[in-house]
Amino acid sequence: MANAVLNMVRYALDIFKSSETMEKRQMLNFLFQNFQLNGKKLGFDLRKPFEVIANYSQYSSMLPN
Repeated sequence: MANAVLNMVRYALDIFKSSETMEKRQMLNFLFQNFQLNGKKLGFDLRKPFEVIANYSQYSSMLPN
């Protein structure tokens, strides 16, 4: 499961760019929850396990390149 998630994340931008509007919406709903618009600022929470991956990015010494 973790490998599949990491592979998806690796190619997410390419997948998103080549997708139709409905597919983009599904992808955003899969990754994010609780969208909030405050003026011009968009707030959101990541869904698990993407939240965990994002939190590990703060510890760059633990991640290879």
